Amino acid sequence: MSKLLETHAFFLNMHRECYEPPAQTDCETLRFAQLVSYGAIVISDRCHADDEAEWDGLVHFADRRDMPRLFHSLWQQAHSQPPAAKFGLPLVAEFARRLSPGRIFERAGTLTTSDGL
Repeated sequence: MSKLLETHAFFLNMHRECYEPPAQTDCETLRFAQLVSYGAIVISDRCHADDEAEWDGLVHFADRRDMPRLFHSLWQQAHSQPPAAKFGLPLVAEFARRLSPGRIFERAGTLTTSDGL
């Protein structure tokens, strides 16, 4: 994955069932986790509001007609950074902080930090 991200930093996620309204469409969380944990910039079709809230700040959600404009904006942001600063690194740190297995189990109420995870 690291090798792929050296040349491909942006990924587009489009639902196969694009006729479904976003409120009824689940996010592809496994795909998001794989990409974001390596620093990929993900633009996705809209999803269920709860799923979007979970991934807020890590994945960019947009209606299909707005995806080209969003990509252009993110592309400009990425290229305005100093060459030494890797655009996706803050995503990696935020992903690790918010969506680590321990944090997920804590929010689900199945473990607490005292359980030693």
